[in-house]
Amino acid sequence: MESAAEWLLALPPCFTVQREAMIEALRERMGWLVDLVGKETLEVGLAAMAQIPREEFVIPLIEEFAYLPMSLDIGFNQTISHPQLVLK
Repeated sequence: MESAAEWLLALPPCFTVQREAMIEALRERMGWLVDLVGKETLEVGLAAMAQIPREEFVIPLIEEFAYLPMSLDIGFNQTISHPQLVLK
């Protein structure tokens, strides 16, 4: 598994491409969920995440980290969940 720094360095600056990469990484990592919820349900969840611009939910100072595989500060003492947690 890549470290957060390796993940960030490997992604282009375009948020759309980063979102697509996040979805593909989640599809690979969460494949085990297919046995529990079915492929269609997993794909519906991933499709919803693909439509949501995660960078708009974090504080502007850290928006470049929006697609790191981790929870992030959204201000007001709250965080946006790790993308993988959203699908569980």
